[in-house]
Amino acid sequence: MDIWTLPERLTVDGTDYPINWEYRQVLSVLAILSDESKPLWQRWFGAVARFYAAPVPAEHLQSAMAKLSDFITMGRPGRPGPKLFDWALDAPEIISDVNRVAG
Repeated sequence: MDIWTLPERLTVDGTDYPINWEYRQVLSVLAILSDESKPLWQRWFGAVARFYAAPVPAEHLQSAMAKLSDFITMGRPGRPGPKLFDWALDAPEIISDVNRVAG
C-alpha cells in the first residue's frame, strides 16, 4: 500500500465498500479497538461500523475485519509490539503536526 495514495474503497469478498480512510477516522477506529472496557467482539464490530462508510453484511464481517487490519498495518504481517504511545493522549500533537504540514 502506498501511503501517499490511500484507497478510498476496499474489496471485501468481491464487493467494493467505501471506507473512511481519513486519518481522524482511523484514529477513531484505533480508539474503539483499544477500549478494553468492552469485549473484543464488540470493539471489532464498532470498528467495522466506523471504518466502512456503508453497512457490511454479517457474512462479510470477518473478511472486513481482516481488510481493516491490513489497511491500518499497511499490509505488514506480524504481531503488535509494545505500546509506544497512546492515540488518545498523543492525538492533539499528531493532528496539529499533520495539519501544519498539510496546510
